Amino acid sequence: MSRIKTAVVLAAGKGERLQPFTYTKPKPLIPILNRPFISYILDNIIACGIEKIVLVVHYLKEKVMDYVEREYGNKANITFVDQGEPLGTGHAVKVLENMLSEPFLLIYGDVYVDREVLRKVLSQAEDYENVLVGVPVENPWDYGVLIVKDELLKGIVEKPEKGREPSNIINAGIYALTTEIFGFLRKARISPRGEIELTDAVTELAKKGEVKVIFVERSEWFELGRVWDILELNRIMLDKIRESKIEGIVEENVSIRGKVVIGKNTIIRSGTYIEGPVLIGENCSIGPNSYIRPYTVLGNHV
Repeated sequence: MSRIKTAVVLAAGKGERLQPFTYTKPKPLIPILNRPFISYILDNIIACGIEKIVLVVHYLKEKVMDYVEREYGNKANITFVDQGEPLGTGHAVKVLENMLSEPFLLIYGDVYVDREVLRKVLSQAEDYENVLVGVPVENPWDYGVLIVKDELLKGIVEKPEKGREPSNIINAGIYALTTEIFGFLRKARISPRGEIELTDAVTELAKKGEVKVIFVERSEWFELGRVWDILELNRIMLDKIRESKIEGIVEENVSIRGKVVIGKNTIIRSGTYIEGPVLIGENCSIGPNSYIRPYTVLGNHV
């Protein structure tokens, strides 16, 4: 059983790189396989035995809160905190200082890893007080790049000039932290971007003590950062479908190949050919004589 009982999810951002989708829908609610992205994060946190979840919200916060309360209110002890003026990830954590008195798991609300990675973080946090996940990428200059020696963090360089990055290992946005981080956040200066950078505080923390770096493969870490990531995440999640699940009505002379999920009250009419992986939502009418290609996701009421 992990000593960490609380998880913090940063879900306050405006999601400007996902516009126009985020004009009316906050980034945590962007649908992936017809489910809000944040649901995958929350499911994995709960599966790891975390007892309390703190969501830092701000942009379109009522929509995020309404969804989470409705779907997860009876599954976990959930608290919402409004970040207020968005002044960076460090500020988003800093506003929690008075309510967190024990070590906590911290996850950026726009990244996804399988729950086994979270379990590994929690396990390492038994031996190291502070833990950070790193992932190798082809374009490290677009992220915070880790300086690592003997699997211990030595520093983080935010978006270095291309060709001058210290490594190809980036900050994956997943931590296990002690409340010691708040002392460094109080001392953190405003960055050139006008924000309080969590990575600056973590770098100072690493100078004072050990911060363990856990490495995961690029194929284990996914980011919802830009519009095209929505397509890629849907593709990735479709590949994770283990078996077909048909809850709707399938007429005669329908051909289904591969892994296909069909929602409730959906009708697949005669002559339709479906080639998985495919997900079709609820209350849909497909066909007759339609061809649904691989890696198709159809919403509800289509």
